[in-house]
Amino acid sequence: MKIRRIQYKRCTELKNFKNDIFRGNILCFFDYPSLKKIKEKFESYFFDCFKKTYNASLLNSFSITKVNDEINLFKLQEIIKNCKFLKSSFTQFFIELGFDLNDLYIDEITLRYSPRQGDMPYGKLKPTSAHRDTWASNIFHQINWWIPMHNVFSDNSIFIVPAYFKKKVPNNSKTWTFKKYKSILGYPSVPISNENFNPKDILNINLRSHEILCFSGNHIHGSNVGKRLRFNIETRTVSSSDPKNYKIPENIDSLSNVTKKVWFKNIITGEKLG
Repeated sequence: MKIRRIQYKRCTELKNFKNDIFRGNILCFFDYPSLKKIKEKFESYFFDCFKKTYNASLLNSFSITKVNDEINLFKLQEIIKNCKFLKSSFTQFFIELGFDLNDLYIDEITLRYSPRQGDMPYGKLKPTSAHRDTWASNIFHQINWWIPMHNVFSDNSIFIVPAYFKKKVPNNSKTWTFKKYKSILGYPSVPISNENFNPKDILNINLRSHEILCFSGNHIHGSNVGKRLRFNIETRTVSSSDPKNYKIPENIDSLSNVTKKVWFKNIITGEKLG
């Protein structure tokens, strides 16, 4: 499967876009001014926390090794999560795509740090094994948004396994709980699968800074860890009317009986998904 790339102001109608996503197509949006603002704001916050200018040269040598560095990473992740400017930038991006904001519910905007191979993972969000986001939320019209803070390649980006969009995969969604993730150090942030996928079925993602990847939460995906580290910002959205208006992915292998509507809040009012 190839990623469909969509340039600023050349997006198709929202109906066509959502039909693409819920069929399992993977999209990449680029040249959107709102996305550039997100990266610029991140760079400013990075300097405030680490007192270092965030650039390509820094990425070649940067790592979280000291206690203070770990504290600064947690601080940076908290700032990103609570930043009104970033939420406003995402809101503008969704307006540009034609979303109905009154019916748009967004998860927390989060920063993930994925270290280079051999370094310890730190922070609230660490590299993850293969998973569907729908295993955790039990919401099957969930859409994922993933934006790197620098150019990423097959060894330090994410991977997606499109061939398994409609295929069952063994996983631990029956026993995984969000409560354990919040209370147990090292517990995975999502239910995971230990399936050994054929390398031919795996799509390794290359993205430039300012580009944002969009895909259904039903896709199997996970973190690639290689010679280069990674910072990326990610979130998820749900539109409550989508199950009525579109053919959304079916639950094929989630064994959870808990739906996490509470994770999603209206992007304008902050009201929880009903």
